[in-house]
Amino acid sequence: MSSPLRALAAPIYIPSLIYSIGNGALQPVIVLAALDIGFSEAGSSAVLGVSGVVGVFTAPMLGSFITKVGDRRSLVIASVLALFALATSLSALLYSDTSYAKVAFISGIVAIAISLNVWTLARQAYIADSLPGMWRGRGLSTLGGVLRIGVLVGPLLSTALIALWGLSSVFVMNGVTVAISLALILRYLTPVQPLAGTSSIEAQAIEAQAERVEQQEREEADEQALLDAHAELQERAELVELEDRDELAGQEGQPRVEPAVDVDDLAVIDGHEAGEPVVPAKNDVDDAMAERPSSGRHMPSDSHPLGVPRPDLRSTIIAGIGITSLTVLRANKNVIIPLWGTALGLDHETITLAFAASALIDTIMFYPAGKMADRRGRLWALLPSLIIMSFAIGLMVTWSTAVGFFVGSILLGFGNGFGSGILMTLGADLSPSQNRATFLGYWQAIANSGTAAGPFVVSGLTALIGVAAGLWATAALGLFGAVWFRALLPGTYRRLGLTLRGMPLEPEDTK
Repeated sequence: MSSPLRALAAPIYIPSLIYSIGNGALQPVIVLAALDIGFSEAGSSAVLGVSGVVGVFTAPMLGSFITKVGDRRSLVIASVLALFALATSLSALLYSDTSYAKVAFISGIVAIAISLNVWTLARQAYIADSLPGMWRGRGLSTLGGVLRIGVLVGPLLSTALIALWGLSSVFVMNGVTVAISLALILRYLTPVQPLAGTSSIEAQAIEAQAERVEQQEREEADEQALLDAHAELQERAELVELEDRDELAGQEGQPRVEPAVDVDDLAVIDGHEAGEPVVPAKNDVDDAMAERPSSGRHMPSDSHPLGVPRPDLRSTIIAGIGITSLTVLRANKNVIIPLWGTALGLDHETITLAFAASALIDTIMFYPAGKMADRRGRLWALLPSLIIMSFAIGLMVTWSTAVGFFVGSILLGFGNGFGSGILMTLGADLSPSQNRATFLGYWQAIANSGTAAGPFVVSGLTALIGVAAGLWATAALGLFGAVWFRALLPGTYRRLGLTLRGMPLEPEDTK
């Protein structure tokens, strides 16, 4: 069976990879550009924080927008907005130390954040609509892996570009990647046209299943027709034998009864010579099929084709609380590595190397994580992610050496890799097939709130109780999320009529 993910390569994955490389190159230089424009250090940090705040508050509105205009048109509009925003930010660099530069730069960063949010939601909605539940985890984890590759490769490109042509070249390069992504969207992305509420790939699967069922019924009918023909021949043979006995009795003076079937007629039936296997004619088979009652078999539904009937507030709250613990832990991962490395007195090269190793392990885990979530259930991605990252933080604190720091950093990446795409997968499972992007907008706002709050949580805990105690508190939050999901997620999915693999419950599972 060929993977349906291949059909999404040109319209989704390749444009996403190119777009994320450009965005990954831009993120590290936003603060540097703000400083060059004339912002203070605090102001530069605030500019970066604006992106997180915009992501939280605009996601619901953008989800409704995508529902109204469609995935493809939304991506086109977002790409054009990103090109305009990058040009505005670039002009701010050209006119630094002016009031225009500061206003233009902040406006450009806000527009870039909005564009990125639209790209995130529209891609997620498109994949959720295009893939059945049995492939959804792998489809969305692949998208998460593509985004991770962008985060890994982008900063390397920005480093080279800055060395050659300065900060402004990164904004130009990002504009080029957005333009290429837009061209691919226009060329390859087609609107999903599901059949009667099913996804496009699900519809193909259902049609193929219907053909298989019909073929099986034809074969069964052919076999039954052969059995019926054989039984009829047996009956005729018995009748001939009885008539032969009558003929012998007639020799004793009784009237002879003419046989209903001549023995010679049995030599040729339907054009077959004696001794050949008798196969009923096609018309006989068709008649037998027409007269044969329906088998009563129902074609199995494939991967919840109609989706969740409507958003369920209780289920969303339960999943949202758990996912917030995961997003806080993820956001803190990027703070914990440099913060704890500095506290241990390690040099910048060691800290950077540990960060790169963590990101590399994180990136290569995306497909195995999605495959496990599809085949074993969503908990097999969530629990290892939360538990391993919490364990890694505890290991770093207790094994307070350069080796322990490096091993803990790699384990952080390994644990985070287990959760590749799981946030999007949970959102897709919880979302209704109608107005899916609207729901995903609210779901994205929940996730973004944890991402935005994470660094502030570490900062506040560090100021109150110290670096090590703050890290222990972060690890405890991850373990809380693991216990929360293990206790409540199975019931949440049953409430929605789903298994933990995102598939519809069988009737016996609901008892």
